[in-house]
Amino acid sequence: MSFLRSMEGKFVSQNIPFSDDDSTPLADPEKAKILSEHFHLKIGLPPLLRPPPTLTSVIETAVSSPALPSLAQPFKPHELSSALATLKPAYRPISLLSCIGKLLERLVNTRLTWWLEANNKLAEEQCGFRPHRSTLDVLGQIEYHICDTYRQRQVMMALFLDLEGAFDSAPHEGILYKLALMGITGTTLAWVRDFLTGRSFQVAVGASLSPSQGIHRGVPQGSILSPLLFNVLLSDLQVPTHSHLLLYADDITIVSRAPTLSEAQDHLQEAATALGAWMTTWGLQVSASKSSLMCFTMKKLPTPPTVNLSGEAVPYSTLHTLLGLRLDGPRLSWVNHISYLRTSCNKRLDVMKRIAGIRWGASRDLLFHYYKTTIRAKMQYPSCFYGSAAYSNLLKLDPIQNAALRISMGAMSSSPVVSLQAEWYSSTVHPQTDDLVLTILQDTGPACLPPPLYPPLQLRGGSASSCMPVNPYSSFPSWLDVTHNFALHVPGLPPKLSVSGLAAAHFQQLDRSIYHHHLKIYTDGSRDASLPSSAAAIYDASTAICKTWRLPEYTDVLTTELFALLQALIYLRTSHPKSMVVIYTDSRSSLSLLLSRQPSSATTLVHSIQNTFLHLLNTGWDITFQTVEETIEHFLLHCPRFHSHRVVLRDHLAALGVSTYDLPTLLAAAGAHSSHQAAVLRLTCVFLKKCGQLPRL
Repeated sequence: MSFLRSMEGKFVSQNIPFSDDDSTPLADPEKAKILSEHFHLKIGLPPLLRPPPTLTSVIETAVSSPALPSLAQPFKPHELSSALATLKPAYRPISLLSCIGKLLERLVNTRLTWWLEANNKLAEEQCGFRPHRSTLDVLGQIEYHICDTYRQRQVMMALFLDLEGAFDSAPHEGILYKLALMGITGTTLAWVRDFLTGRSFQVAVGASLSPSQGIHRGVPQGSILSPLLFNVLLSDLQVPTHSHLLLYADDITIVSRAPTLSEAQDHLQEAATALGAWMTTWGLQVSASKSSLMCFTMKKLPTPPTVNLSGEAVPYSTLHTLLGLRLDGPRLSWVNHISYLRTSCNKRLDVMKRIAGIRWGASRDLLFHYYKTTIRAKMQYPSCFYGSAAYSNLLKLDPIQNAALRISMGAMSSSPVVSLQAEWYSSTVHPQTDDLVLTILQDTGPACLPPPLYPPLQLRGGSASSCMPVNPYSSFPSWLDVTHNFALHVPGLPPKLSVSGLAAAHFQQLDRSIYHHHLKIYTDGSRDASLPSSAAAIYDASTAICKTWRLPEYTDVLTTELFALLQALIYLRTSHPKSMVVIYTDSRSSLSLLLSRQPSSATTLVHSIQNTFLHLLNTGWDITFQTVEETIEHFLLHCPRFHSHRVVLRDHLAALGVSTYDLPTLLAAAGAHSSHQAAVLRLTCVFLKKCGQLPRL
């Protein structure tokens, strides 16, 4: 385990220009000593906690098994280099951990994250370091609250908090205590305890090395596990119900809305007091001077609002930058953010000019790629929010795109913008995939803005919390291997099927050998875009029971296939005793989605299928999902997609005295009276034509 404690290293710094009297430079040993004392005050001293009285007993009880034995350390301590020019309070050490240590951390992080997400142990408001969540989730929520405040003629106050050394001051005991309360016990909790404790650091300046100092708080910088452990620490952070909490890692925002300024101020003060008490309990500190207080309203403010945090007044501001988006109040106009974009993007345009030239420099494609990655990406990031700004303000961003087009193509300043756009569109290799070209041709507003990702801001409604994403993780635990239950190919069948008879032969062999004693369930889903209509169906071959469902007309094919698989599992659970079952489907993409650790679409439906499948496995069922081809004979005669056509065929054949429904027999009209052979052959061909299989035979 000792190799995981590779935080014990050296902080290397060359030619650090600080001294004790600003005239006589300090020697390297003195510099190393000062730096060592500085870091010791930050991460070497135990945090001042006010923990619950049961903290120690809960941790000791949870760690029911001994810690993992120490592993041999085959590596030398890593030297951590940094360009430390001045001794800044915000400086923090970043460790270069061993590759084997990070690999083990990733394994633990994958399993621990799956368990916490599957059991909803993390704060729902936390959008940082979690898949399928980003800064846009936080920005979308606060923008919704602002616009809804304007719409309802209310007053909204927002408190933006700044944590002092959030990751460096996280208490080890608090993280272990909350993991234990969540249900993480035994060797897992012991492993996390050994991972956090027993670390030390040294500072190297030139050839001088400071004494080793212990680390008693904070999560290791650069570690894969550190963001997850910090999210665990903030998992129980709450505010009163009349306020809203927005979290992105250590960026904490509290929003309070009320009909009047005094009510909103009282609500926010109550939330700030509760948050300050929580911070004191767990040894975290909020810098009131670096925090910011803003107010958003269409009403006139008689006096600037005030909120105290830990006995210190939070400064009131009319401008604040949240996750790269500049908010201006009390009336949100986005003027400051657009001005900031112009200043920042013009600097990047200057760089673009330096690398461009008519007879030398970068090519046109390279220049355009530079524009899309450095300039357009910066304007596009929060454009779905500041796109509601006044048209005159948005027009100020047009010259940036026009200048980029001129630089990319070496055009003169007098060249018409429309001609530049048309020239670039004709020279684009794949114009149909170029979002900028599509924006130029399709947008009626400023060309630099992408198509809106959301409805107009003034028309949005509903609760902001309802937009939070569902759990993106698979319901299958990361340590559970279920790949043997999903057969994505028919054994022996070529990947590209060209002969339907070959597919039928392979499937018949599979059906009569491997799945001879299995209960067979056929599933299918379809969508007819011409009507439009969508449906799903299952067919039980043992009882000849077919069940169908009509789905909403906008349902896509993948969803209908997944819905059929879910209904097949529910049907098994309610209609059959536990046994060996094979479920046939012609949707390979559905099975691939079920095996994915992070499903990208139809997440809720995929989770329902996975949970039902796990429940049946735990109760003794042996279930296999098998993909089949549409062209095989057995599937054609049993697939519920053709159930209605098959019923009509059997009724007509029964009237002609035919009781054999084998496809080769019907095509040969064998077993039928000579006077009925032509009718049998005609009915079979009509059936195949309606099923779309006649051209393949």
